[in-house]
Amino acid sequence: KMQGAGQKQNLYSNSEIKSKNVDDSKKVFKKEFINTINLLLNNNFKISIFKQVPQHKYWIPNEYMKYQIFKGDLNDIKRKKNEYLLRVKFLNEIFESLDKNKINYLDPSNILCDEDYCYAIKNNYPLYRDYNHFSIYGLNEIEKLFYDLK
Repeated sequence: KMQGAGQKQNLYSNSEIKSKNVDDSKKVFKKEFINTINLLLNNNFKISIFKQVPQHKYWIPNEYMKYQIFKGDLNDIKRKKNEYLLRVKFLNEIFESLDKNKINYLDPSNILCDEDYCYAIKNNYPLYRDYNHFSIYGLNEIEKLFYDLK
């Protein structure tokens, strides 16, 4: 969740740790997330995890209209992939610690990003309805991630 100036930050706590800072909160989140996944796996649930959507810095429909009006190149509405990877590093480290053979990972960055950038526009259509939620066109693009669920 993006935090604005003056907003109170939500911290995760449990019976063992009363979080007072982000690091404590991350420890609690990681422990409880892993415990939950293991509980589900031990009870023979099939698990699919949809990884974080590449988030953009702009409200994509607004940027799209600006580029249309001022004749900009729509392919310039993008974010550097390394910024995205840094943003999701904590979650990806948790995912890496889980049993990869028992979990399906659906990674939208495999469709929305190349080696260098994550794109917000494809074939002149905005893939997002804001900065990180898909438009109907974005949903159509990532739909194929769901075809081969085990």
